[in-house]
Amino acid sequence: MKYLLMLVLCCGAYLLEAQTFRGSLILGFNASQIDGDYTAGYNKLGLHAGVGGGFDITKRFAFNVELLYNQKGRQNKFIKGAPELFFNIKTDYIDMPVYISFKDWYDEEQERYKLSFNAGFSYGRLFSFKTSVSEWAYIEEFLKKQDLSYLVGCTYSWSKNWSASARYTRSITKLYSNDGDALVWPNINSLVGYMISFNVAYQI
Repeated sequence: MKYLLMLVLCCGAYLLEAQTFRGSLILGFNASQIDGDYTAGYNKLGLHAGVGGGFDITKRFAFNVELLYNQKGRQNKFIKGAPELFFNIKTDYIDMPVYISFKDWYDEEQERYKLSFNAGFSYGRLFSFKTSVSEWAYIEEFLKKQDLSYLVGCTYSWSKNWSASARYTRSITKLYSNDGDALVWPNINSLVGYMISFNVAYQI
């Protein structure tokens, strides 16, 4: 956690020195899923909220960093090889996405770009894990607390202060690696999380 705080402070100091620095408040939701449990679908909804900052690198490229609280996990009614059963996994993360934006669709009247395409990486720290299946509760001690993900998305700004974004994020690291000696539950393989996020941001 201390490394995350150091990274946030360093990025914050750099952003404050940038002449074109802009900050924003972010609120939205995630639709997430975890690969490795023989289920499919973005069925787990969760909160997506935090703050962001950025500055222009060139006229059409910008650097952005955010600090977000993300609720992730999975939720479904199907387990392979077992009767239908409702169960869910809920994970809470503090995430720090860092990404580059390419701006397009210039509005001459408002003298700004209305659309941007985003790509980058996100570092996350797991601080809470819950599951409705008691047989799975003990895997928490085997879960990886740190996450590295890649992200792609787009942002539409309909005014100087307001914008909406859609983003796809997928973990590069595994939440859990089944090496064959830790678990006996047959429906858990190596777990990899991914999600689609939608948010509205207000630039301050």
